[in-house]
Amino acid sequence: VTENLDILSDRKKVMQWYIDLIRDTFDSHNFQNIELVGYYWFHEAMEPKDTESMELINCVADMVHEKDCDFFWIPYFTANGYDAWAEYGFDVAVMQPNYVFDLEKPYSNITNCANLTQLYGMGVEMEICTEALTDMNFFKRYMQYVAGGVEYGYMTDTVVMYYQSVYDFRD
Repeated sequence: VTENLDILSDRKKVMQWYIDLIRDTFDSHNFQNIELVGYYWFHEAMEPKDTESMELINCVADMVHEKDCDFFWIPYFTANGYDAWAEYGFDVAVMQPNYVFDLEKPYSNITNCANLTQLYGMGVEMEICTEALTDMNFFKRYMQYVAGGVEYGYMTDTVVMYYQSVYDFRD
């Protein structure tokens, strides 16, 4: 089947097909120690003033909920739409402070992220980069995430998700 992804109704069909495929494939394996609890929206920001995106994501949220699953989103730091995550139909949203990957980013990314996520009922994503394994400057930044989580409560009072960049060991 070929769908025209410029047409909203066709995008909805494709999303329904994908959600069904994931659920059916997962169920066919009869896993004993793992459970499919949700789906993750990959795009980290919403398109401003794009009503079709809102409609599509709301529709996808309904599809996910019909499968008795949760719908997750992880926007980057102050990404467009982060403050309206619930209006899009997400059950859980956590924001990336985007601090650990760039030595020029100010520590205020952590404090501001903690304040914004608390204000909007979100969690915080704990990020670690490969360089933190070999470079003390990046390691210290990661430890500031951890310490900030304790100080500002995002390690204990909310949902926490984790991201670790991948190191290519083939070199």
